[in-house]
Amino acid sequence: MKLSIIVVNYNSWPDVLLQATSFQSAHQEGEMELLVVDNASTAAATSKKPIDTSIKWLGLPENGGFAAGVNAGARVAQGKWLLLLNPDVTLETETLSQVMRLLDSYDSKKQVAVIGTKLTNPDGSIQASAGPFPSFSRIFKEVFMSSNKRRYSDMNPEKSQQVDWVTGAFMLIRKDVFEAVGGFCEDYFLYFEETDFCHKVQAGGYQTSYDPSMSVCHRHPLQNRSTPPIIRVYTRHSRMLFFQRNRPRWESLSMTAMVYCEALFRSVIALIRGNRTYRYAWLCIMDMCKMFVAKKPPLGISVRQKAEKSLRMTKP
Repeated sequence: MKLSIIVVNYNSWPDVLLQATSFQSAHQEGEMELLVVDNASTAAATSKKPIDTSIKWLGLPENGGFAAGVNAGARVAQGKWLLLLNPDVTLETETLSQVMRLLDSYDSKKQVAVIGTKLTNPDGSIQASAGPFPSFSRIFKEVFMSSNKRRYSDMNPEKSQQVDWVTGAFMLIRKDVFEAVGGFCEDYFLYFEETDFCHKVQAGGYQTSYDPSMSVCHRHPLQNRSTPPIIRVYTRHSRMLFFQRNRPRWESLSMTAMVYCEALFRSVIALIRGNRTYRYAWLCIMDMCKMFVAKKPPLGISVRQKAEKSLRMTKP
């Protein structure tokens, strides 16, 4: 089998069921499969799941985060290539055929282990989807960038090129390389796991490529929407974890200090404004900073549990 598509779902049933229906009508029998991994959604599916031998529904007993969901899907995947697909990415009629043609063109390019494609917003504008590996110097540059450009490369989106990492919203991966580098790191609960994975891929002597020969619409990227308090906790944790795993100790400590100062400042602002939810989110981040300095940070499911516990304190 050529391709295994992995969709990690958490309370996104309408989008996932739409993708499954689109897959059912357009897939090539025997050449691809769809694996829907449900991360213990609290909401039930809004309609019946399509019945097709090429679609597998995997339910996990607990929400262990995006990386855990991807790894669970990869363990049962039959394809030579994996396609990580966000629920909010639109599967058009021609998308699967385009993916297969793209993979045919890369079959002989064994050094390329990860491929990202052009992403667009619903209005047709280009959406940033690739970037450089984080570093302390890069963080200072991001201070002067708009929120929808931070983390991402200032590159020509119409040019094929080698990049450090591509977003996990639509990410093609050679399965043998995925297994060789140990899959996604489940210490991340949400965000930066694809960046960490591409870092491992590069360390293993492989490349990540951006190829704009095809495009898909990603409807709700994080950089285009407001950020809930709990997501603030996840993004700060994942950023600090990436630095702890992949950067020198002094950079890791400096990053943690920056996050702590940001959280302290924002917690005071939230207190002044009477926003208890954001205040407790920033206090949770400050506590995690101390745990990172002590080299005992929460990991994986523990991150979610700590964040949820902190935000429950805001309820009367």
